[in-house]
Amino acid sequence: MMKYLLLLIFTFKSFGEEIRQLDLKRSLILAEGAIKKNYYLASLPFIKEAMVITKGPNEKLDEIIDQVIEVVGLAQFRFLPEDVLVNSNSLFSKVVLTKKLIDAKKINEAKNIIDSINDTHYIASLAYQINGTIHMLLSEFEDARSSYKKCVLTANKRKKQYKKSDTRYEYFEFIESTCDIAIARAYYKEGKL
Repeated sequence: MMKYLLLLIFTFKSFGEEIRQLDLKRSLILAEGAIKKNYYLASLPFIKEAMVITKGPNEKLDEIIDQVIEVVGLAQFRFLPEDVLVNSNSLFSKVVLTKKLIDAKKINEAKNIIDSINDTHYIASLAYQINGTIHMLLSEFEDARSSYKKCVLTANKRKKQYKKSDTRYEYFEFIESTCDIAIARAYYKEGKL
């Protein structure tokens, strides 16, 4: 009797994993279908579902996340729990996770995550801005100014890739000016202005 009970438990456990993989595959297919039709917002529920199902990094899902967030913005993922975001290697997810950690006063964890973002990625200027904010919170003013200066340079370089009528141009112009102002704030907060 015990033998059959154990066999039944292992069967259900294995079956549960298969169902989870099928749900993940279905969610990714539906998200990709919506993206191909430029229905980026419609893809979000499927992406979020896939993120919850995934128990570790998934390269395909990370590519989809990056593609969609570049169009719809970070706010759509702001309310996902930390344990869901931490499973993703998407750089956009890392930025969202970093912001959540800063809000939760987990500054050192946030710093470790934001430092891992590649400076050639689309989101690098925002990562530099957040890194500068972390340094400001830690009263590391010289490091804050250095991050903000990198933010200005990176945003300026990125915005030149777009026409002035493009919202991405406006986004990078906003990031650039925000970081420019933050440099002055760092001098002021340190008492050098």
